[in-house]
Amino acid sequence: VEDVDAVLGGGGSKYRKKGGRKGGRGGYEEPVAQGPKVVVLDEPTLTIAALSERMDVRAGEIIKYLMVNMGVMATITQSIDAETGVRVAEAFGRQVRRGREEDEGE
Repeated sequence: VEDVDAVLGGGGSKYRKKGGRKGGRGGYEEPVAQGPKVVVLDEPTLTIAALSERMDVRAGEIIKYLMVNMGVMATITQSIDAETGVRVAEAFGRQVRRGREEDEGE
């Protein structure tokens, strides 16, 4: 019997799972700033796509942040108000400059 196991290689299933968990979906992690970057918000509303472009962050990350931390369901084409945009940008470690307010003061 021992010789048979040695010849056949142990007799395990060819479908046996060999490793632990690969990539998988982990929990949501807080955004990490990639460096100080100034984001100019000069409109009363802006789309997620526009905010994503200005912040240099993927739109999916912004949408995920809005859903998890603020309870806001949004798509890439939906608009958010400037105050929400400021909160999102600051959460991603960006400095925010409000363009309209500076222009009105002059």
